[in-house]
Amino acid sequence: MTQIKEYKCHFSYCTHNEKVKETEAILIKGKPNKRYHKDCYQLYLQSQKDKEDLDKLCKYLSKKYFDNQAVTTSMVRRLQAIRNDVKFIKTGDKIKFKKNEGNNYKIILYTIYYYSEIIFRALKGKNFDDYNKKLGYILAITRDKIPKIKEQIKLKKREKRQLENLGNNLLIKKDKSTNKINNNNKKDKISNNIKDLW
Repeated sequence: MTQIKEYKCHFSYCTHNEKVKETEAILIKGKPNKRYHKDCYQLYLQSQKDKEDLDKLCKYLSKKYFDNQAVTTSMVRRLQAIRNDVKFIKTGDKIKFKKNEGNNYKIILYTIYYYSEIIFRALKGKNFDDYNKKLGYILAITRDKIPKIKEQIKLKKREKRQLENLGNNLLIKKDKSTNKINNNNKKDKISNNIKDLW
């Protein structure tokens, strides 16, 4: 009996205690080949999307508030802290990827975009000694406004569901009324045919 090979899962945040079996692994060919547990591969794809969203957020912040200065490690770590819903992340701490937890980067970006006038008004007339103090000020406003944005998103989703339900109910009623009309037409035709007989 041939022994099934086992490999280390390539997902950085793998929580499985055992290696992935060759027969169950998702194989991504390359140099080197990478193997993942099925659930780890889904998380890996989500973490890649997370990185793309973080990159867009950093570029937006840099362009809008820092005259296209290079993105700093400080900015990345502070945004990761907001993403993971923690106060701060120390240098050297491993940042865990949290699936569907905290605030995703799209919500953070949308908050900064939506409240940009308030942020600009707050910054007006203030002289910041350095980049980090200005960044801290912007992100403090952002962190404060995120719950409002989340609430708005919830309301929009609820409204959308209600509209979809209303639309479905109207379609059902329309179908029922169409059936009634069709039944009435059939009755009228029958009664007309009976009249014709006499």
